[in-house]
Amino acid sequence: MNSYPNLPTILNDLPYHYYYPQADKFLELNLPFKNFSTLPLLPDMGKNSANILKAFKPTVPSPVIIPFKPSAKIEHICRQNNWKLVAVDSKLNRLLEDKLLFTNLALANNIPTIPHLIGPLASSLIDQSQKLFGPQLVIQTHFGWAGSSTYLYNLTNQLTVPQGTPVKIMPLLEGATYTNNCCLTKWGSIVGPPALQINGLPTLSSNSFATTGRQWPSFLPDRHLKKIQKVSQDIVKLLQKLDFRGFYGVDYLITQKDIYVLEINPRLTASSNFYTQLELKNNLIPTIYWHLAEFLDLKLPSINYDFKLYFSHALEGTEITPKSAEGHTIAKHWFWQPVAKHYPPVYDLQKINDL
Repeated sequence: MNSYPNLPTILNDLPYHYYYPQADKFLELNLPFKNFSTLPLLPDMGKNSANILKAFKPTVPSPVIIPFKPSAKIEHICRQNNWKLVAVDSKLNRLLEDKLLFTNLALANNIPTIPHLIGPLASSLIDQSQKLFGPQLVIQTHFGWAGSSTYLYNLTNQLTVPQGTPVKIMPLLEGATYTNNCCLTKWGSIVGPPALQINGLPTLSSNSFATTGRQWPSFLPDRHLKKIQKVSQDIVKLLQKLDFRGFYGVDYLITQKDIYVLEINPRLTASSNFYTQLELKNNLIPTIYWHLAEFLDLKLPSINYDFKLYFSHALEGTEITPKSAEGHTIAKHWFWQPVAKHYPPVYDLQKINDL
């Protein structure tokens, strides 16, 4: 069934050198290619991949640039230097990563989202939201990283978001969040197995919305896995309409009754490096290899690869990333076993507290 297991060899033998501009020391990427290098962040550059590339002077021909997150500046630098760029279109990335715009796209394409109101932040909008959803609200702005654009509001809170800021307001629902890594290619659609997102543990972050790790397996029951498979196909249809291609992640909130899509991360994800190591450990062709093949426009012969294997594969491992209140990662720990079991998740707090 899987007649194309030599993709790693093809990528490794291409006459290219792959470069990953690492703008954050905790967002590494390690690919086992003889011709792969990391471009480190130097002093006074700021956490900015474009600044790394501005200072980059390749000593080998045909550099291939693999940024964590696309941007118009990176695209311009690569065009200017005739470098190959392996990244989602920056305008499409910006559209999909906008939490408010994505919500409207999801509604128009039958993708389940948490009940919400969208509008300029004002006391009247909060009053209306509390009448609909109750006293405890979750408020999100357009963009943010690791929970930095998500706020809890109730009668005792004072928001730091300025009045008039466009926001999405939702009820605070009881449940757990999950994520999966995916890739859309001309050869097929990859939907990876869901991972439990680790958040809400005070020892890992004072911000309850900050994602402080993820774990495979998810221990989700079959009824939820089937719903995720269905929603995943609806997301693929939306992305195909937008001519999207490449690596992306999807975050879900799962309650006892429902599954909601929280957001799409149309780029490499915070878990992509750890996830790649899990795939290699389990003899899977890493999802990021298909991302590379897609953007390098490889003319692969007709293949018969069963992409459905990714969703059902029994990966096992945990990545713990404690974060500051502002959402900045302050450490990273890997385990080759789960730290939470069952559904709903029950954490091995002793193991986490010993970090």
